[in-house]
Amino acid sequence: MAPVKTWGAQVKEKENRRPAAENNLFSAWEAFWSQSIVDGMNLYRDLRDAACESMFKSMYENPWMKMVSEYTGTIAPNNDQPLDEMHRRDAVRWRKYMATGGFADAMVRINN
Repeated sequence: MAPVKTWGAQVKEKENRRPAAENNLFSAWEAFWSQSIVDGMNLYRDLRDAACESMFKSMYENPWMKMVSEYTGTIAPNNDQPLDEMHRRDAVRWRKYMATGGFADAMVRINN
């Protein structure tokens, strides 16, 4: 390791440093692997986003979910009137059951 110590000291000196040649094999490898890492991370991001979107759509665009939901529109309404009406109905329903149940039921209602 003695030569490495000597070479390390020489590399630190700025007058001994110069850029690698354009046709340097190690520079080409560095660029290739660097781009491979970037491409791999971009692929991971795209696959992750596609999987999340697919899972979301499979849950919330499922016909069974639409049967359970009170709001059956395919997209959000342009005006807030139907949404406000749904919130009012929910508030009335929650107030009706506010005093029923035990501690566990209360905790569930707090989180909603």
